[in-house]
Amino acid sequence: MKKDSVVLRLIISAGIIILLIIPLTMIQSLITERQTYRDTVVAEINRSWASEQTVAGPILSIISKEWTENQEGKKILRQNKYHLLPENLNIETEVFPETRYRGIYEVTLYKTNIKITGEFDFNIVQKFDYDKLIKNEEENYLSFNITDLKGIEDNIELKWNSLKK
Repeated sequence: MKKDSVVLRLIISAGIIILLIIPLTMIQSLITERQTYRDTVVAEINRSWASEQTVAGPILSIISKEWTENQEGKKILRQNKYHLLPENLNIETEVFPETRYRGIYEVTLYKTNIKITGEFDFNIVQKFDYDKLIKNEEENYLSFNITDLKGIEDNIELKWNSLKK
């Protein structure tokens, strides 16, 4: 009689476990479905917004030309490019979080105002007999690497020795 009662208890326990696994599986399925939909919503909102940004620079490129002779004695015009990084660089940023909603999901996006100031040391260029070179200041340029231009909303303002460009 005791054996029957133990077997009956095991059968009832197994039945309860099986009955509890069914809702657990359904809940797990719902969680997976909502995670997939959340990832879709985040990707959809991100497509309408700029992706992750990395700003590198500034790099000042100075172009110069000099006349030189090649191996056959012919005069050729050689172009040189000097790339300068700033000696001092100060970056000030303001970050503004913005929350977007789609259905039951919320996604936080960020806007940033960036102010970059720096100083270049032109003494480095003078070491290369820069005075002997043909210089065209119109060809020089300042460059930044921005990973996603879609994120730039306003015009970029450049002040060079108090001159706005």
